[in-house]
Amino acid sequence: MVVIIEGKIKTFDAENSTVNIENTEGNLIRDLKITKRAMWDFCYLTFGRKKTLELNKKFGIVKVFLEAIRQQNRNLQFIHTGKSIIATATIKHDVTKSEIYEKMFDELIKQKFKMETSYYLGFSGKTVFLQQTNLAEVGIQFFSGDITTFKAIRITNAVVITSCLNPISYLKIRKGILLTHSEVMKNINPEIFLKIKRFESRTETRQRISQAIDVAVNNLKVISEFYEKKINTEINDEEAKYLLSAFSYSYGVSVGIMQEVWERYKFKEVGDHGNTIWALAMASSWVARYSQNFRNDLRRQNLSTLAGALTLIVDVKKAVETIKHEFRNNKYFKQRLKVLEILG
Repeated sequence: MVVIIEGKIKTFDAENSTVNIENTEGNLIRDLKITKRAMWDFCYLTFGRKKTLELNKKFGIVKVFLEAIRQQNRNLQFIHTGKSIIATATIKHDVTKSEIYEKMFDELIKQKFKMETSYYLGFSGKTVFLQQTNLAEVGIQFFSGDITTFKAIRITNAVVITSCLNPISYLKIRKGILLTHSEVMKNINPEIFLKIKRFESRTETRQRISQAIDVAVNNLKVISEFYEKKINTEINDEEAKYLLSAFSYSYGVSVGIMQEVWERYKFKEVGDHGNTIWALAMASSWVARYSQNFRNDLRRQNLSTLAGALTLIVDVKKAVETIKHEFRNNKYFKQRLKVLEILG
């Protein structure tokens, strides 16, 4: 049977490879065998992987483990099989990462846009809003092509959960952002609370999201004026092929996805923006959102970033000349260009 013990190591007997652990209720559990694997886990969580490996080369894992015990500053989970501790981990909880992130994000959006209705509707009939993408990015999107800007902030799931989020803040958001601590405590599952209450109380993630929203809201008018100009910036097919070949290569977009973008760009519908830099960006952004041929989400995000980058080109002629010069000896760029020329 596997038992999870939450607490701190008090002493370590190197000769017998046993530890005494004080659990979170204050009880001392004595003489638990601990494996080298669990020691390594403990050191990684205390010093980080790189420093642990460096210290191990100098002193050996046992001495590094002893020093890690002296420096421990939080409760951890020790996974015990009945014979020995086989692994060490950070304290987990029953609330999913997506639940926490989505609730926090939604409440922040509601708060920020309550006083920003004039800009929330965007420009020229295009809705401008903030969107969560794959629980990893927060950015501005333009609804008529869905461009996620390359200025998005990145927050990995691991950072959101283990380093930044105060679980009490989550509970307040879950039950209503204005609830007091005592009101929250009346409405939660005690078992879940016992598992998450020992998280360190940090609010960095919330602050970063809030700041990103502030920046976006404050810049919507400037951004709208900038993109209005891009809608009328015309390009010919040769320029479009050079731009798409160079940008797709630079952003790690596959040849197959590049072809999809070109086909979308050439597929004109009523209301499309003709042969313009905006139309090429819209085609890129459309494929980023709807194509089913991406190997992973990172590739999809790369194309979305490419779409935003295309719209930042100030002088198309100069950009194409630069590409011709910089990529003149790049065989991969030439292969891409040839593919587009064949497509016509």
